[in-house]
This record gives sequence, structure tokens and C-alpha cells, in this order.
Amino acid sequence: MISVTITGYIPFIDEAKYLAEARRINKEVVKKAAEVFFLTAAEEIPVWSGEAKASLLVGAKEVGAHITVSPKTYDEVSKTSIKSRVGIGISQGEFKWIENKNDIKFNFKSRVRHLSLLDNEAISNPPRKSAPWNAFKLGRLAAIEYLQKNARVPEIKDTMVNKRYFRSK
Repeated sequence: MISVTITGYIPFIDEAKYLAEARRINKEVVKKAAEVFFLTAAEEIPVWSGEAKASLLVGAKEVGAHITVSPKTYDEVSKTSIKSRVGIGISQGEFKWIENKNDIKFNFKSRVRHLSLLDNEAISNPPRKSAPWNAFKLGRLAAIEYLQKNARVPEIKDTMVNKRYFRSK
């Protein structure tokens, strides 16, 4: 008599290792998406005194985004000097990471009142031709696009405890 036995094994995955690796990978992806948000938003905010754009610096620094804020020093129209408000702007930004069991996210808030107004509406006195800026909207869309293209999960084979798939006798 002749016979053959082939046994297939269901691989065992180290769930804790897999989830830790997924978290590590996607925290980096979310960090990069945050960088994309800050760089995109900063491009849309025109600089006068620097206060609005400077409020982004707190979050940008946290995620490694390099934003330059160069406020004007003189207004040609009114023939007056402009005082830099970069320091005030920096103090008005707030950034935090929020990590739960199932997600990783960041939250950014700017308490610069005219940023909130001019980003969403053409409200100012005198009216600004550039408003609304839509900086937060465009930054959010760019970050979401980055996440959609780059979010991923770890290779299962990297977290398998039993890597033997079959046996033959």
C-alpha cells in the first residue's frame, strides 16, 4: 500500500504584535498627514502681521513641518509700520495627539479670531480680496487624500507565530 498525507496549518498570528505594528505604522502615516495639513494650510494664509499663520507653528513643529512666517514691516497703502504679531500667534495655537484603542488622530485649534473669520468668510474691515482663505478646508482635504493613499496594515507573515504552512509524509 502507498499513501500520502498532506497537512495544511492555519497560521497563528500574534495579535498583540500585529496591532502594535499597525499602530506604529499608522501613527507615522497620521503624523505625515498632519504635516501635509499644516503645509497646505500655511500656503493659503496670507501674511500681514504674522499672527494667523504663526498660530500654525505649534502644530507644525510637533509633526516636523517647516513653515516660514515673514510678516510685513511696512504698509505701502497706509504708509505705516506694521508691528509683528508672530509671538501672539504662536501662543494662540493648540495641538494635541489623541490616541484611543482603535484610532490615532491629531487636533489643532487656533484661537486667532480673524483667522477663523477670514478662513471661512470674506469678513473683514476693510474687506480683503483674498478671503475666504479656505486654509483649513484645503489642508483637511490634502491630509485626507494623503491618508487614503498611504494608510496600510502590516504584513501578516511578519506577526505569525507558526510560519509552517504544510507538512507532507
